[in-house]
Amino acid sequence: MQIEDNDIKKRNPFTVPDEYFAKVHNRVMSRLPQEREKRKYKVTSLLNVGHWGYAAATILMFTIGGVLFYNDNIQMAQEITAADEYNNEYIDELLENYNIDEYALYSYLTSADTGY
Repeated sequence: MQIEDNDIKKRNPFTVPDEYFAKVHNRVMSRLPQEREKRKYKVTSLLNVGHWGYAAATILMFTIGGVLFYNDNIQMAQEITAADEYNNEYIDELLENYNIDEYALYSYLTSADTGY
């Protein structure tokens, strides 16, 4: 069974109800509201507390973190300085009490560092 092109072109499968386009305007207009609703605009202030609060909290967080980090570094530097002073006192005691000359101490410390 073969369908010819002429049959397809002549036949329209769609139908439109009677007076459809005459009534469509009235139907659409009846569904719309009678008066336009006025839009309510929300005025946002530049001095919004929420955004400024977030910014203040962030600055406060970085400030506290910086202070804690800085104090920790100062404490660590003080501990290192105290350890160096202790080591210097220990070395001075070795030199005085055990009759070790500075060259022997130096050679001992360098051999300890290199593993020889």
